[in-house]
Amino acid sequence: MVSKGKVLAWTENFFCLILIMVLSLLIILLVQQEKNGGEAPSFKGYKMMIVLSGSMRPTFDTGALLVVKRVDPQTITRGEIITYQDTEDTRRLITHRVIQVVREGEQTFFVTKGDANETRDFAPVPEQNVVGRVNLSIPYLGYVIEFSHSRLGWALFIFLPVLLAIAGEFWVIYQLSGGEKTVKKMN
Repeated sequence: MVSKGKVLAWTENFFCLILIMVLSLLIILLVQQEKNGGEAPSFKGYKMMIVLSGSMRPTFDTGALLVVKRVDPQTITRGEIITYQDTEDTRRLITHRVIQVVREGEQTFFVTKGDANETRDFAPVPEQNVVGRVNLSIPYLGYVIEFSHSRLGWALFIFLPVLLAIAGEFWVIYQLSGGEKTVKKMN
């Protein structure tokens, strides 16, 4: 039979590992975004983006983190959700649902619409403007990532964990050196 202490220790180690993995991912994303001049970070054909408006409610709420995979525009079908460069401002990215695929000769266009919008988007999206297809949405994680860009966010997500790790190592050294036994004997 496994003791409660072992289960508690295993649970603490598991959550510590998860926390370290999430913090490492955030640090990698922050560094990559800074290196790319503020552009959304990408990894092996996947881009991570944060939902900034409510045009896709209830599918995605504001603050969700989207994982968008680069795909061949010819494979996109009606009903899928794509991210694309705005036809008027290519620096602006929009994520909407494809409501119609239009093929004109060699060129393909996508008619899109936000789920919360009453009407379709004004201009069809040319295939060369497609960034990719949305593969995953994680609610509210975008807020955490945006917060991590602030000074307080950097302090909480980078400096605090480093300080806690250093303090933990000093605690282990203290325990191994017999400091804990000395304290117990004094009580």
